[in-house]
Amino acid sequence: MFRKVNEGWMSFLVRFFNSLGFYIFTPLLALWLTETKSLDLSKASIIVASLTLFSKAGGAFVGGLIDRLGVRLSLILGLWSSGGILMLIPIVPYFPLFIALSALLGTTISLYNVALKTQISFMNEHKRLRAFALLNIAVNLGASIGPLAGGWILDLKSLWLMFLAAGSYFIAGGVACLLPEPPMEKEENRLNLFKYLYLERYHLLKSPFFRFLFGSGLLWFFYIQMFSTLPVYVSGEISGKTTGLVFTLNAVTVIAFQGIFPSVQPKLKKEQWYALSFLLFGSSFFLLWIDRTVFSIFLSMFLFSLSEIIWTPLIDTEVLQKHGNLSSSWAFGIAGVVWGLWESFGSYAGLSLLKFFPGRLYLLLTVMTVIIGLSLILRSLSMRKGEN
Repeated sequence: MFRKVNEGWMSFLVRFFNSLGFYIFTPLLALWLTETKSLDLSKASIIVASLTLFSKAGGAFVGGLIDRLGVRLSLILGLWSSGGILMLIPIVPYFPLFIALSALLGTTISLYNVALKTQISFMNEHKRLRAFALLNIAVNLGASIGPLAGGWILDLKSLWLMFLAAGSYFIAGGVACLLPEPPMEKEENRLNLFKYLYLERYHLLKSPFFRFLFGSGLLWFFYIQMFSTLPVYVSGEISGKTTGLVFTLNAVTVIAFQGIFPSVQPKLKKEQWYALSFLLFGSSFFLLWIDRTVFSIFLSMFLFSLSEIIWTPLIDTEVLQKHGNLSSSWAFGIAGVVWGLWESFGSYAGLSLLKFFPGRLYLLLTVMTVIIGLSLILRSLSMRKGEN
């Protein structure tokens, strides 16, 4: 008989290997398509956009599939299907097939992402927070190693790039086979999105789940600013290589400190942690506004990374506290879509403001995040008075 596996660490390994595979090919996909498959840049951009769109929007309809197939089988199917599609891409001869496969790949990426979070949702609350923290570490480990491995294989033999990524997905699927099948949710807690929307149709805007999605979306709005606007904002001050090191600092900081958060989380209330996250965002943005020296940029990224360490596992655990009768898989799927929309809007808004107000963007972001953070502190204090 097999010993009972540690679900948190097994989930960590699944996320590490799938993130490794994902980051082996995604940063280099456009380059690989133009150099290896001789596609022009406009066609390559359409394929990349198709992959990105379906990896976000796919969450809107994979919830029903997970409810039918079961969580573990959906996770394994998503991972191994992603690996299989990656092995097909190098032998596809026609542009329309590239688009079809990239859309299908984006959907299978959504499938395994939602299934893995749903798997974790069945753990008890303490283990769940630690498991979500481990997922964030795994993502950053994969993001640190994947591009390096992908760049190395691209220079060595570019045709192997997709096969290397596929191998990582197959390993992730193999590890997922060791995870236990979680229990089925009670029937009354397994509503699909359409039944949920119908039952909540008269007070949808007051629904705790949708109000939470709006509030947590603000975190993703501010998070994406650092990745979409920072390289442009500091391009005249530091080199591209230094910019890359700044983002490496983000990954290293999360890897080093994320595991500490679950042990200190009970010391403050949820609203206070969210307030601290926004204030750390504000401090990070403020440093960028007043000074663009290398030291300030690196310190800004460190503070930004501390904020990420706090709020990323919190919002995943709160999905489970707010989703009500909506199926957990549907809840994570819809949350992924909404957060993806917030990121897209944040990128567009940030870059547009940077174009028209290049010197004031980070001042505006500072003011917004500080106001939100202080309002959350005041709310926490008022709740404490109400309890007394």
